[in-house]
Amino acid sequence: MLHSYFNPALSSPKGPGSCPQLLAQNTKVLLPNGIERSLQVMTTNLPDQTQTSSFECSFDIEGIRQTTTAQRNDDTIMCGMKAYTYTSTDEAELIVKLTIEWTDTSNNPHILDDLFSNKATLYKCGVLKPDCSQCVTARPELECVWCNAMCELRESCTTAEGEWVTHNNNANCPDPVLQGVYPLSGPIEGNTIVSVMGTDIGTGFHTVLNVMIGDQECHLDGLEAYYEIGHSVSCLTQSRVESVVPVSLTVRGGDGTALQESKGNVNFQYRVPSITSFSPRFGPAAGGTRITINGMALNTGRNIQAFIGDKACIITSPVTETEAVCTSSEGSIGQTEVLKMSFDGSDKTSEVYTFSNNPVITEVSPTTSIYSGGREMVVRGTHLDTAQMASLIVTVASQITKRSVRSEGPNNIEFVESCAVEGSEIMRCTTPNITSAVSRSQSKHTVTFGFIMDGVSDLLTWSKDNNIGLEFFPDPEYDEFENGLFEKKGELMTIMGKLINKAITESEVIIYVGPVRSDVTFIEETALGCILPKEQPPAGDFTGQDKERGLPVVWVVHSNLEFRIGYISYPSANVTIAVLAVIGALTFIILVCTVTYLTIRLKRARRDADLLVLKKDLLEDVKKGLSQRKFDILRLTSDVEESGMPFVSHRDYATNMLFIGQEVQPTTTDEEYGEYAMVEEAMMMFSELLGNKDFLLIFIQTLDTRSCSKISVKERQSIASLLTVTMVLNDTLDILTDVLLTLMSQKIKDAQATNQELLLFSKTDSVFEKLLSNWVSLCLYDQLKNHTAYPLFVLYRAIKYRTEQGPIDVVTGQAEFSLNFENLLQETVNFNILTLVVLNREGHVIKEVKVLDVDTISQVKEKILDALHLNKPYSSRPNANQVSLVWHQRKNERLILTDKSIRPLTNKPSPLKTLKDFQVPDRAPVTLVDEGTGQAESCCGPVHQDQDKITHEYFTVQVENRSGGYQNQHLAMEAESTFTEEGGYCVPTKGSIQQKISHNEPQPELTTNVTDSAQQKQYERETDYELMSLDNAGLEDEEQDQEGFRDWHLTQKKESFRIEERCTEQQGSKLCCISLNKQSQWAANKVPFQRVLSSKSVIQEYVDNMFQTILSVESAPKAIKFLFDFFDDQADMYDLKSKDPEIKCAWKNNILPLRFWSNAIKHPDYIFDIQPTLSVEASMDVIGQLFHDAHDTKTDKLGQESSINKFLYSREKTKYQRLVRQYYKGVEESTPVTTQDLNTELQKASQNFTGLFSKFSTLMQLWDLLLVVLKTKDQSDQKHLGCLLQEVKETLSRGDAL
Repeated sequence: MLHSYFNPALSSPKGPGSCPQLLAQNTKVLLPNGIERSLQVMTTNLPDQTQTSSFECSFDIEGIRQTTTAQRNDDTIMCGMKAYTYTSTDEAELIVKLTIEWTDTSNNPHILDDLFSNKATLYKCGVLKPDCSQCVTARPELECVWCNAMCELRESCTTAEGEWVTHNNNANCPDPVLQGVYPLSGPIEGNTIVSVMGTDIGTGFHTVLNVMIGDQECHLDGLEAYYEIGHSVSCLTQSRVESVVPVSLTVRGGDGTALQESKGNVNFQYRVPSITSFSPRFGPAAGGTRITINGMALNTGRNIQAFIGDKACIITSPVTETEAVCTSSEGSIGQTEVLKMSFDGSDKTSEVYTFSNNPVITEVSPTTSIYSGGREMVVRGTHLDTAQMASLIVTVASQITKRSVRSEGPNNIEFVESCAVEGSEIMRCTTPNITSAVSRSQSKHTVTFGFIMDGVSDLLTWSKDNNIGLEFFPDPEYDEFENGLFEKKGELMTIMGKLINKAITESEVIIYVGPVRSDVTFIEETALGCILPKEQPPAGDFTGQDKERGLPVVWVVHSNLEFRIGYISYPSANVTIAVLAVIGALTFIILVCTVTYLTIRLKRARRDADLLVLKKDLLEDVKKGLSQRKFDILRLTSDVEESGMPFVSHRDYATNMLFIGQEVQPTTTDEEYGEYAMVEEAMMMFSELLGNKDFLLIFIQTLDTRSCSKISVKERQSIASLLTVTMVLNDTLDILTDVLLTLMSQKIKDAQATNQELLLFSKTDSVFEKLLSNWVSLCLYDQLKNHTAYPLFVLYRAIKYRTEQGPIDVVTGQAEFSLNFENLLQETVNFNILTLVVLNREGHVIKEVKVLDVDTISQVKEKILDALHLNKPYSSRPNANQVSLVWHQRKNERLILTDKSIRPLTNKPSPLKTLKDFQVPDRAPVTLVDEGTGQAESCCGPVHQDQDKITHEYFTVQVENRSGGYQNQHLAMEAESTFTEEGGYCVPTKGSIQQKISHNEPQPELTTNVTDSAQQKQYERETDYELMSLDNAGLEDEEQDQEGFRDWHLTQKKESFRIEERCTEQQGSKLCCISLNKQSQWAANKVPFQRVLSSKSVIQEYVDNMFQTILSVESAPKAIKFLFDFFDDQADMYDLKSKDPEIKCAWKNNILPLRFWSNAIKHPDYIFDIQPTLSVEASMDVIGQLFHDAHDTKTDKLGQESSINKFLYSREKTKYQRLVRQYYKGVEESTPVTTQDLNTELQKASQNFTGLFSKFSTLMQLWDLLLVVLKTKDQSDQKHLGCLLQEVKETLSRGDAL
């Protein structure tokens, strides 16, 4: 830094221009290599001479600093004489940077500023100027001359000046010397541009007088652009017979009169090229086919081209004497054209080339691989053999920065592997090794892929176009034999490891025992088995190596990977005989015992025969159908990526998470008040108070004190939720966060005295705890929507699909297939799968929907609506109550199907109608129409013509409703109805009632009262039967007595499975066994638990995906990371780890699974606009409880009081608990979140929900609720809040607004 005392004239800073610096030089500085030169540099603002001791000039030349001393003369710096040099022999000129440094009297160095980047040019005359012509035509200021047969600096030349050649001294350069021509040959038709190369070929194009090829002049006109001074000149040939002729030229000398003839023996050849063959003779119409052309003299001429018809075939490599390779352009299918080549405009033709069908790929299998690749993919399609080049191209979104052969973008790496075409319909490709682009810690990685097949661009994006991804899994690990040796004791050898069965089948794994290949008999995740050769194979491995120990070596070849497992030894012959003898004796004894035992058990076996057959059939069904069901679910859920997920709105999300179960909810509009300005002023003052941290802290503490015990839990939760919305609307979540951290710190401190640390944050009864729950819900929204929502929704869809594969009792919610053991159907229901063909108003098929013949009509309508509307929000589509199902029995006959038939008032239960009752056949045509209007549902349009109108007859019955009163029920009489030829409509009933209605008479309408689903969500969840059946709103609970009738579907009474514990005394100890009670035993004999296990197997992958996504460290919100770090710091502060290491984990568990995730899993309709059925909710409840239990630090033993559902996931619970611990550890080790980062995150959370509710109305609701709460308290309890709220209250009172 230069201080002002160096220059007394500077009394104050004046910017960079006032610093000591170099000025721009007037002329370019030229420094000849190795010749001493001095340098004068102009400067300004130099320090006072009394403050400087020396100056130095330097150049940075090829990374080496070359310096010289300098003198100062006022503002001029004189750099001393020095010869600067550089070593490069291929650079005629080198630009170098000038630097001037000065030293003060304290011997401190300083560098003068250089705003103009002053540089100098070092040069060598002899570089790139090998002949006289190029030397003398160099820039004059370089002072290069031709001297002593070389190009030198004028002052370095030692001969007399008269012997020099310069640009303007009229001296002649040496005669031209020819060295070669390009090309070496041309067609006999001429028209070839030939470049003649050598030395001293003129000092300009005008000095070249002529070029002769043989005795013919080669034309120079128009080819000046090709000329290079002294080095080459180009000309155009004339036609000539096939021959080899010499080349010569003449130039004018420097004196202007001398004619200098060329020297050197250079020839040019006239030839006749020809095409003898080419292959292939066909290729895809898309082009891109690599065609090899064979012939003679194919490298004749300068401009060589290939054509198929009039379309270019692009030459991709240098043409040789006998071969040329080109790539075809696009053509039309079936088009045939002649292939030809052009040699400087002279065409030579061959046979025809045919543009064939483009390759089409229809199927790729398998679509999984390990990271190291090497798995064979079988590709099927049509016309695959039309392409000459076939490759698999895999695009990976890389997480590791590495160079690759091909790069598609900053984060994508492409891997290309060749494929082998085996005919027109099949080819085989091998998956690539992608380990360089993925992290080994990932459980799997899905990538896109395509195929390079000549120029067929459509196949490059095959996986995207077909919505099929290629899944890569981590590489397997194989354990070596213990002590490196396996001793053969039987025919089977088992090899242990990890991730063995991921992306491979047993037929693809190769096991070598020595050089002998053994057949793999089974493959599991942790084990691999094979049948050993009967005789010991030769020593060594399968490559003939590793024979030192004289034993066979076992190797496993797994795709691209090879694993050495160890040696194997076979027993000697004597030992084998002895073992066989022992085995034979034991076999005889066992056989005798077995016969005896079977004789005793024969009678009992006959009694259990039916059960065994049933079990066998069911297990066989599970085994055969498991893969197909998984495939069906995968196909069903694949549409999520296309159609998206039906998220609830931001407002509904906030309402569901903050206000579910509460009587108060914020509004979106403001109420009108007479003195609005006064009310608004008071509410703004109230809002400012809530934005004060100290007030907010006291406010929450006061409401949660014991003196406020009269405040109900619902009132506390309502206050907390309204307060949360207010803080969001005020964008003060950071203040709320600060207050919550303060309160948590205080509660942790207070808990030390009572040893209640484990119970902290486990409830939501207080204002503080509800605020904490709300805070978590808001902060997790982005993670939920961007990461976790997809696997959660896919899991919901998978469970829904699996449940609907079997019968579901619409009344009780019990299902054939469920994860909830207590929700299983006890009775075996025989059913058939039907396909209904859904028609539109024109009679065209718009959808085929699979249903069950035991489905009620309402269930059928829901399945059809689900298929038609796919993943659309449930609130925006019709529900089953709003449409009727019309069966097209025959050409002009329609039957409206309903759940109920006409019946008299009776106390007897009545079954709901199913498709089986109506005898609806497979592939029956049906239409959905608007209820009571005869018009097709919105997607279908009207389905009835004028003569085919739908009519309804109703009668009214009185049914007791929930409040004890009676309401009218309108029941339709469409059963058994048909259209008549006369245009009427006959409605026969059970009482033989018939009525004929004319089309001209007014038709009655069926009116339905459809309640907004968002407002009735909680009510609908409490009513089992209303969700699916029509017109049953007034039915009592099944446990209560009924005066009216009670409908039922598959079973008339809902029963559950229970377990009993039986204990017996055996040998002085008590032995307890868990068993089903008698009723449950009867159900167990029908093998219900296998149904649960099969359902679990089908959807287990989706459960794992959801757990892994939720517990992903990468997607953990910064707010959660900040909160977890806070818990860790608090635990360290009070040394809680030594007291109980699980305490801080318990706090985290109480925050995430208890307050949010378990609830979200059990109630996906809080997040998605869907309508889960009772049976689906029962299964989701099991998964939600599993997620909660996985976070439970206490491992409870399963016993008499345990739910059977706990047994279902008892093994997976340990795996998930390990995943939870890894998640907590990963979050703890991740980068800390600063307060600034947290505030940014909180601001984003506020923006997600800004503008959804009315700030003014929310404040009024909170204020009114506080007034109600304060009035229920004693006067002494109001002193904390009263003084702070008094000013707001007085303002409101003055305006008479309250």
